[in-house]
Amino acid sequence: MIRLFFSILQREFLISLRSGADSLTVFFFFLSFMALSSFFLQSLSWIGFELPLVLGWVLCLSTYFLSIERYYSRDLDDGTYEFYFSLSTPFSFFLFMKGFSHWIFHGIPLSLASFFLFLFYSIPTQLVFFLPFTFFMGTFLLSQISTLGFCLTSKLKYRGALLSFLLLPLSFPIIILCIMSVFSFLNGTPFLSFFQIYLGALLFVSILTSFFSSYILLSSFQT
Repeated sequence: MIRLFFSILQREFLISLRSGADSLTVFFFFLSFMALSSFFLQSLSWIGFELPLVLGWVLCLSTYFLSIERYYSRDLDDGTYEFYFSLSTPFSFFLFMKGFSHWIFHGIPLSLASFFLFLFYSIPTQLVFFLPFTFFMGTFLLSQISTLGFCLTSKLKYRGALLSFLLLPLSFPIIILCIMSVFSFLNGTPFLSFFQIYLGALLFVSILTSFFSSYILLSSFQT
């Protein structure tokens, strides 16, 4: 299983290299909008760090949606999902790995870009590690939910806009969790408490989305 884990990551890495513009587009789209919005917000002296924090997550969510449809459609078009279905390994494992690899090649770059929030906006320095941590955890949850959203729309020919509208309400609880945890951390809540909450959310969402995604996609193959 470990060997299969790394072989899937290697395959996704090679595919991402061949279409490297996807990850770079998402990364620079996020940075450019962050920089442009900072020029406007810095002119408003009454703006605290709360609005830039929310805006950062809205930008992250918007740029994340740019990569989802194309990233998952490749394996559907070339028959990779059917090949995974024919193997003895549980199909839910491959769908989890698809979301995991999406997080590595799209979520991690966005999470690293969150450090630029401190450059463009007046965000408290005590969040210099905790804020990127929330982006790391939040984008992982978004990637797993994206797997479920794609499987729900896999039979549609033009799924791009519908996929975004479907994922939008599913993403709100994640954004609210990440933003509220930042405020709670500033009020003195220990980091370990947040780590346990995020770990529980990761396990719950990963298992739930992998199970339902595999069931939905397998049902679409059999119809």
